[in-house]
Amino acid sequence: MKSKIIIQHVDIVETEEDIGPPDFEVKLTFHSLQEWLLSICIAERPQKATAIISMGVFESTDERILFLIGINRYGNHNEIHNKIEFTPQSTYFLLPKEYYNGLTRDQLNEKLAKQLSDFTKTQEFQHSLLSESNCIQLNGKEIWTK
Repeated sequence: MKSKIIIQHVDIVETEEDIGPPDFEVKLTFHSLQEWLLSICIAERPQKATAIISMGVFESTDERILFLIGINRYGNHNEIHNKIEFTPQSTYFLLPKEYYNGLTRDQLNEKLAKQLSDFTKTQEFQHSLLSESNCIQLNGKEIWTK
């Protein structure tokens, strides 16, 4: 029995809306990562569920700012568009200097990933709309999936 193999050239185009660093001064409103996340879980209600909760860190010489947004994916197998559909009122969290002082970028990401992973196990998270997403990513790396 012969088998036939067909090789095709496939182009996949993925576009993504991106969030930039804040164009305003972020104040130290929250004193901990958990306090910031709790405020989003309690006070924020996305208009619709988002597939991905995306988080990342903006770095400057004298501060680190964490962000949180919700993204949905649209398209077909050849063309995908990632659209930001949830930006909480407190999109940005100014990390206290003592939180990251003396840490490399990798060490800071590991610390954040551990705390975010721990937070996903709390009742507040599990009963929030954030838990309805398919995954949570930190700097593009999945730290929680449904």
